[in-house]
Amino acid sequence: MANLKAFHDILFPLDLGYCTSKSIIRKAEIINFISGNEQRNGRKYHSKRRYEIGLAPSLFSQLTEICEFYEARRGPLVAFKWHDKLDYKSCKPDADITAMDQNLGQYDGSNNLFQLQKKYGEDTDQDQNYYRNITKPKLDSLSVAVNGNILASNSYSLDVMSGKILINALANLNIGDEISAGFEFDVMVRFEQQSLDIDYKAYSAGEILCIPIVEILE
Repeated sequence: MANLKAFHDILFPLDLGYCTSKSIIRKAEIINFISGNEQRNGRKYHSKRRYEIGLAPSLFSQLTEICEFYEARRGPLVAFKWHDKLDYKSCKPDADITAMDQNLGQYDGSNNLFQLQKKYGEDTDQDQNYYRNITKPKLDSLSVAVNGNILASNSYSLDVMSGKILINALANLNIGDEISAGFEFDVMVRFEQQSLDIDYKAYSAGEILCIPIVEILE
């Protein structure tokens, strides 16, 4: 078989399916002692998301489009993008994006490459919050600021395949400058199952009861 790309920069067709459920998965090892105490260890820092897509009874033409999308991804072999309508912005879902939404760190005098990330939690102690790397941002949604001042778009570039921002000399960075950003993003996922099961309910229509997809961590 010819070598395939591990990821296709394409969004699941949102007009064909809707998310019926979402799970946020965290692995933890919990050891219970005779005394009644317990010890908890997190196996991984990052959580993982799982979605189930449902399709209402559909015409064959719509089902064909889903089948073609599945086949083009070689089933679970090749990843793609999914729009998580519950969590797709650097701010709260009902708020407007600003360049001050997420703090990306300080300029140290040499490193001008910053990873987009989103903080979950409100604690001032950083150890009490969770920081998720954002690797599939939407370029036209990005806004970047230095010390609260919005940068011109020619002062930085964005790698949409990794979510990293490169700030150039036009920004005139100084040591200690605070870098922040606001953005929208998608999630990199793959099909979970190695089969796509279609139920023919009528002469010219059918349905796919559930299409599970899982997040791919980078």
